[in-house]
Amino acid sequence: MHFDKCLTKLLDAAARHSEDSGNPGDTLSDVKAMLKSAWDLMAVSQKRRFIESEAVTDVMTAGGRGKLTVESQLNIINTTVDNLGEVISLEGYEIKEGDFGFYWETEEMASEDFPDKDDAILAAHAHLTGTTK
Repeated sequence: MHFDKCLTKLLDAAARHSEDSGNPGDTLSDVKAMLKSAWDLMAVSQKRRFIESEAVTDVMTAGGRGKLTVESQLNIINTTVDNLGEVISLEGYEIKEGDFGFYWETEEMASEDFPDKDDAILAAHAHLTGTTK
């Protein structure tokens, strides 16, 4: 796929960074930074699919020392969404389903539509706290 070329070039740039700096750890640092950025941009459903992917499951099996499982990571995601849902509810936000997906609503305003209820919850929390996703 054409998008794979883009990813390959990014990984190559991370490797060249290590070569240019003489510090082999720069590649890992760059890849970690890119992975963190991608994670931050993912919708909740994408994070779940990522955790369930074969590549991530293989890493959890190899380096998790028996304590890192798909279930444990999905539980973290689900608990986080549940907790944020409680916070926004206490602050007067309601999550509703419309014709085009889910949205949050307060007495003063309503959001755009989101394809997933969990993403509407995260957006409501971001609105409440003045942060971005």
